[in-house]
Amino acid sequence: MSYFLELLINGAFTGLMYSMVALGIVLIYKSSGVLNFAQGALVMMGGYTVWLFTTWGLPIWLAAVAALGVMFVLGLVVERLLLRTMVGQPIIMVVMLTLGLDVFLRGFGPGVLGTEPKQLDIGLAWRR
Repeated sequence: MSYFLELLINGAFTGLMYSMVALGIVLIYKSSGVLNFAQGALVMMGGYTVWLFTTWGLPIWLAAVAALGVMFVLGLVVERLLLRTMVGQPIIMVVMLTLGLDVFLRGFGPGVLGTEPKQLDIGLAWRR
C-alpha cells in the first residue's frame, strides 16, 4: 500500500510539473505572440538550481524560493539583454534567438553540473 501511495504522490507531482510548464508556454505565447523554444531549457535550469541549493544544505522549501528568485533574475536578464533588442525584427529572428538560447542552456547546465541523475529529497519519508 505504501508503494501505491508513493506512486500516487510521484504521479501527482509529475503532472503538476507538466501543467506548470504548459501554463508557462501558453502564458509566454499569449503575451508575446512568439513561441519560446527556450522554455524547456529554462525549466531545466530551474530544476538544476533547486538541486544545487539543496546540495548546499538549504531545506527544500527555501531552495525552491531561492531558485524562484534566481530564475526571475535570469528571465529578466534574458528579456532585457536578448529579447528586448529584437523588438521590430521579423518573428523568425526572435524564434531563432530562443532556439539558440535553448541550445546554449541545454549545453551549459549539464556541462557545468553534470548529466548523471540528480536526487532531490522532498522531505517525505517512506517505510519499505
